[in-house]
Amino acid sequence: MLSLNELDSMDLHDSNIKSMRIDYAKKVVEIDMDFGEKSVRTPVTITFNEVSSISETSDLVELNKNARFGNICYWRPRQAEKITHIYLVDGCISIRAESVTMRRS
Repeated sequence: MLSLNELDSMDLHDSNIKSMRIDYAKKVVEIDMDFGEKSVRTPVTITFNEVSSISETSDLVELNKNARFGNICYWRPRQAEKITHIYLVDGCISIRAESVTMRRS
């Protein structure tokens, strides 16, 4: 499992977001994606724990149209502010959480 410090140096460009689950009672958000460039992608799950807020806007048609090439443009995990922004082909996900980890799915 990778911590936020390790995740900060990772480039999500050309990765492909597959799904997002929100557990409101447990304050957990999980994002499943295929990480890496299209020729070599690894299924991973990014887990946000102790989530205090989430905002998301996306065009699902555009995400699906660009899935083959990668529908994530880039991300900004911010440890000090405890907020992560994931910029999509046509949209953005912002999550404020106490901790963030990534693991292979």
